[in-house]
Amino acid sequence: MDVMERLSLPVCWLPLSLIVVALSAHPLAAQEYGPDDTASVQLPDKDEDEERKLDLSVGLISEFHTMNNLDLRRLDESSDQAIIESDDRNTFGYSGVSVGLDYELLERTEFNFGGIHSALWGNDQLGRASSFQNFLWIYQLSVEWDIIEERENLELETEIGRQEFKIGGVDKDFFFHDTIDGVTVELDLGDFGAFKMLPFDFYSANSRPANVEFANYLGGDGTVQRFRGDTNTFRFGGVYENTEWIEGLELRAFGFYADIGASTRNGEGSEAATGADRTFAGSLGNFSDRDFSWMVGTRNGYTHEFERGHIGVFGEFAQSGGIDRKFVQAGLVDVTNQGTAYGVGVDGGVEIGRVDLGANLRFFHADGGGYSNEFDGMQFTHGFVSFKGEQVGGLNLDRYAGMHPSSYVSSDGIDDTPNNTARKSGTQFLHGGVSFAFAERINASLEAWYLLDTSQSNLNQDRIPELSEDLPFGYNEGDLRSQRRFGLPLGVELDGELSVQVNDFLALYGKGGIFLPSDFYSVEISRTAGSALGSPNPQNFWTAMIGSALRF
Repeated sequence: MDVMERLSLPVCWLPLSLIVVALSAHPLAAQEYGPDDTASVQLPDKDEDEERKLDLSVGLISEFHTMNNLDLRRLDESSDQAIIESDDRNTFGYSGVSVGLDYELLERTEFNFGGIHSALWGNDQLGRASSFQNFLWIYQLSVEWDIIEERENLELETEIGRQEFKIGGVDKDFFFHDTIDGVTVELDLGDFGAFKMLPFDFYSANSRPANVEFANYLGGDGTVQRFRGDTNTFRFGGVYENTEWIEGLELRAFGFYADIGASTRNGEGSEAATGADRTFAGSLGNFSDRDFSWMVGTRNGYTHEFERGHIGVFGEFAQSGGIDRKFVQAGLVDVTNQGTAYGVGVDGGVEIGRVDLGANLRFFHADGGGYSNEFDGMQFTHGFVSFKGEQVGGLNLDRYAGMHPSSYVSSDGIDDTPNNTARKSGTQFLHGGVSFAFAERINASLEAWYLLDTSQSNLNQDRIPELSEDLPFGYNEGDLRSQRRFGLPLGVELDGELSVQVNDFLALYGKGGIFLPSDFYSVEISRTAGSALGSPNPQNFWTAMIGSALRF
């Protein structure tokens, strides 16, 4: 059995490292969204009493962190401004408490609630540590209704409100795994498979703790009232899955569509959200851009279980399309969402006496953006655009930097930020890991990632001085020079973890990681092009933490 399986938390147990880095470090984000969403370690499943109508779960996490060089720059003390731009070493502690509640009002009607409060240590900060104003972050608030249940080859249920939604079939889903505010419907046809449908997701007003990069956790969507009411982004779609046809075989196909409304909320490194950038956040008119995006694909896997272990393989493929319209009168071009993403993976585990050994290997590729000198260096495609899947990497790139391996549909348009610390752009990576568990109490793991940028540019760098004289509004020479980075290796991350299960309720753990930046970050850029400025001699980004997790 894999060590992560032995450490998995119940769905009602929540992570607690929500706003972990309000002092300039990034927070923590776990593999699962919702209950485990920012926990740094996972505890065994809590014993469930099937007869209870009320299921209440409480969790507490306390952690101590230290890190340096998230900006990948050597400390420069030549001036006050140089210190501000290069000194990011940080040491901090935090605590958090989570509450999950599921109550079965009637035989087929259930109320679900999950919330978390967390804050940094020191003085009176425990009251609130983030710019998000609510005392609790609510990850679940919904009602479940079993419309048809326990009929042969037919079950139908719906859930209304805030809830988790994912395609499924992998540990980390880079296509779509998010918290939604809307309605889901599940139709189970037994041996004929099941449909998990998303008729409606009110996307433009929600977020989740996995996206608390640099503690920029906004409480609202920033939309305004002058866009004729077209200010919201909606997601629709569904998943077909069949896990009953052949034992061990899992088949999935999916399709999603997003209608993108106007917003004036500025993204990091952008003038305005892409849902209204054609009007420059409404300054040139009261209409949205009519942007849209779609994604279709498939994910299939097979797991063979034997007496003392298992081995599994999977493959996935997705295609995206749509358009992000620009203000062409100013010299820009409409940017398409045309691209592909694909991946394969294998994992296995074996029990040898009281020892569990596990290993996994995964490859993933998502097309990056395209830039061409035909349009004077302007971007003409985002490449593959997901529907907001999970982040890539471990303690460093995932939990601190908040890095996504593709651009994605955000609550206010298309997020495509190849040059930001919280990178959201086309990436290719190879990931491998090994794990060890002894007597279900002592667990250790080592993991490694190699990452490569997949954006492409045909811009002739020698023409930049000439082109810079006549750039569209909002662009400058620094944007063109940053294209020298595209297609270069990002670097390697190495992570290690050790945890001890003290008893059924308490775990103690420690983690460490280092990111070794490569050629991409050795190309220095201006602040106008992104927040990951780089350096001719980029420094290694390291992290370390210890903590405890309690659940009852």
